[in-house]
Amino acid sequence: MDLRDESELRLTSIVLNGNARLSGSALPLRPIIEEAVDLTSAIARSRHVAVDLADSTGPLSAWCERGRVLQILVELISNAVKLSDPGATVTVWTFDEADVVRVFVRDDGPPLAAEVKYRLFDPWSHATRASEHGVGLYLSQRIARSLGGSLSVRASGTRGCVFELALLAHEPGTAPTARA
Repeated sequence: MDLRDESELRLTSIVLNGNARLSGSALPLRPIIEEAVDLTSAIARSRHVAVDLADSTGPLSAWCERGRVLQILVELISNAVKLSDPGATVTVWTFDEADVVRVFVRDDGPPLAAEVKYRLFDPWSHATRASEHGVGLYLSQRIARSLGGSLSVRASGTRGCVFELALLAHEPGTAPTARA
């Protein structure tokens, strides 16, 4: 079994069991976020939507698995782009706390209805096109939890919504340490 097969097997375990933990390490988040913005730039350009990555302060390191966090961020940014009108801006920013790093993605799409928010992270419940499966947010939330973090959503005033990916700044189960 090669590394990719092993990684996919772990992801399958996370999705099916909901209790598996992904391995991780302390990684700088800014390069991962920048790569996610870059990977979604083609769809953003094709839909005439700008993606703005706000400046961040501090080291922004989190306990994570690079590829899985990238997967989550690409899902969030591409969904935000798809739901935004031409000419809109999707904004990505971060907030660094003592033991948690938060990455926010805000779209300028239609307001988030309560009944949609309630089932947004359910598998197969939110596909918007026949070619989509509706499992992206479900998988993203499971991956975030498997890293000791979380993925949530809230309305953003009268337009759009804000997704929040919260990741631990330290290894799960250990006390936070002072960061530079």
